[in-house]
Amino acid sequence: MSWLTPGLAGIAAAITVPSLLILYFLKLRRRDMEVSTTLLWKKAIQDVQANAPFQKLRRNILLLLQMLVLAGALLAIAQPRMAGEAPPANRTVIIIDRSASMSTTDETIDGSTATRLDRAKQQALVLVDSMRDGGVLSAGGGDQAMVVAFGTTAEIVQPYTASKARLREAIEAIEPTDEPTDFSDVMRVAGPFVRPTTVEVETGSGKNDVQYLPGAPIALFSDGSISHLDVVEKHPESEFRYTSVGTDDAVNVGITAIGAERSYDRPERVSVFIGLQSTDPKARTVDVEFGIDGAIGMVKSASVGGATEEGPGRGGVVFQLDRTEAAIVTVRIPQGDALTADDTARLVIPPAKRLSVALVTNGNYYLRNALNAIGVSNIDTISSAEYQRLRDADDLAKYDVYVLDNWLPALEPSEGAGSELALPPGNYIIIGKTPAVAGLSDTGRTIKTTGFVDWQRDHPSLRYLSLSGIVIGNAPEIEAGREVRVLASTGAGPAIIDASRGATNALVVTFDMSRSTWPLDPGYILFLSQAVRFVGDEGGAAGAAALQPGDILTERLPESVTEARLKPPSGNEITLRAGADGRVSFGPIERIGLYTLSWSGAPGPRDPVIGGRPTRTIAVNLGDARESRIASASQLDLPSGKIAAENANNSGQRENKRLWPWILLAALGVLMLEWFVYNRKVHL
Repeated sequence: MSWLTPGLAGIAAAITVPSLLILYFLKLRRRDMEVSTTLLWKKAIQDVQANAPFQKLRRNILLLLQMLVLAGALLAIAQPRMAGEAPPANRTVIIIDRSASMSTTDETIDGSTATRLDRAKQQALVLVDSMRDGGVLSAGGGDQAMVVAFGTTAEIVQPYTASKARLREAIEAIEPTDEPTDFSDVMRVAGPFVRPTTVEVETGSGKNDVQYLPGAPIALFSDGSISHLDVVEKHPESEFRYTSVGTDDAVNVGITAIGAERSYDRPERVSVFIGLQSTDPKARTVDVEFGIDGAIGMVKSASVGGATEEGPGRGGVVFQLDRTEAAIVTVRIPQGDALTADDTARLVIPPAKRLSVALVTNGNYYLRNALNAIGVSNIDTISSAEYQRLRDADDLAKYDVYVLDNWLPALEPSEGAGSELALPPGNYIIIGKTPAVAGLSDTGRTIKTTGFVDWQRDHPSLRYLSLSGIVIGNAPEIEAGREVRVLASTGAGPAIIDASRGATNALVVTFDMSRSTWPLDPGYILFLSQAVRFVGDEGGAAGAAALQPGDILTERLPESVTEARLKPPSGNEITLRAGADGRVSFGPIERIGLYTLSWSGAPGPRDPVIGGRPTRTIAVNLGDARESRIASASQLDLPSGKIAAENANNSGQRENKRLWPWILLAALGVLMLEWFVYNRKVHL
């Protein structure tokens, strides 16, 4: 048992207990009176004896009952409570998981079905209610807490405060997201409060000692499906409490991947690939609905393997259709389960287009054969002089994509950018040379032998590729600024760069690919195929790749556009400002669904005009295998060791039980009994 305000109760007892006893010691001062008979003497003597000062108290049930009432009131003032553990620390960081898996509906609150997030918020409120209130006579200061909500990104929804009302309001206002979890951003925003610190302490001997102090305690409410827990820095004495929500045997079948490909030989033929995952130990067969533009077109059955200790079961299904127009494809698992975010996936498929490619080279056997193998509508090998004739005749639109092998065209002044230079308008893959455009410069230095150290695996030109093990000779050292996007890096620096700007789409490979082992790698042809499609589809603006919650939506609009409107799946339209290169950005994205981007002005080559405004639709799907594994984790693996879960269903054993309301209720009952006894004038 602990006491919140024992000092206040002690002062009240020192005043009230003696006051009550004095009332039973003192007598009223009375004047002498002559009476005509002695029949009343007995009563008069009793009255005098009962009020005689400092007389020994007689046994009196009224006094006993009044003392019980007073004791109950004093105990209530002291605010006793029963607790299964020590009271909360003076400062606590409350962290609530609001990721996609927290929308799983396998919890109950007051007999009704609830999400894990609802349960986590309820338990966080229990912690808030158990905080010690501040006061002049309370034991120490009042407890404080801050609230952090996180998915892929983290947000401090309430800074440190002792106000329980503010904490409750902040917790109740937390909304679910469809984001995957990433604890690294939690440490970014809450790190200054929870990381251990090193301070110097005076020892009195003239030298200062260094002490390693623990950070603020963490109270995490989650289902444990969290990535990047390795960033947690924990002092051996720091408290890290993990309250788990959800069930540890929950199973789920979800869509974890979706993609589409058009055949180069038959552009009207589209193949849509669906990846499935199951956490059920038993193999299952599920129906998968396939719809186009909101109408269900077909249903197929897909077999999904059973989950094992090595991981979830996998499965998939492929849908094919013949369609030259653009389409919005919706795939759904109609059976439904506790997590609905991964039961539906959407994909925007651009209209069919067979690209024509011009290879500007003086002779490159590997490159010419690789381009012939990717199956474009036609590929012509032209000289630099022929390119220049097309440029002078303003006929560069004859080819969809220009592949420039170890050669660069003359740059021209960039519109509205001062003295900056830019490539001519068009779609380019530049190999072995680095144009001196905004954000790019060649230092003139090279590294004799190097290899790839990092690459953007989610970029359309590098998807499904592994660049490890590729050896590059005479790699140039390139410096890249914020005006361009580095897609892959080697030991020499940026190696594959998206330098698109305005009406120019350019993918730059800074090294000579013929001086590397890449042409001998199977991924070489795949890269060229995806790169041609990326720049030929105007930077992939209408590509079939979908975004995930937590991503930043970035689209490049026609250069003349300065403002656009984004309509999310739910909520009001958002106004976006376009940059100098026509790019608009929004994010991080929190919810899955279809986002509609529209603007006033010229449409892109593949943007339909709806209601007088060019429109582009972007699909956002969960597509995260970790979030689809919804079984609640029984422990967290931190760098400092394992943290066992405290199940939310047993939280009543941890909750501080306030006793003072019951004591007041008992005191009221005693007071009613005292009133009854007084009116009956009962004495022992």
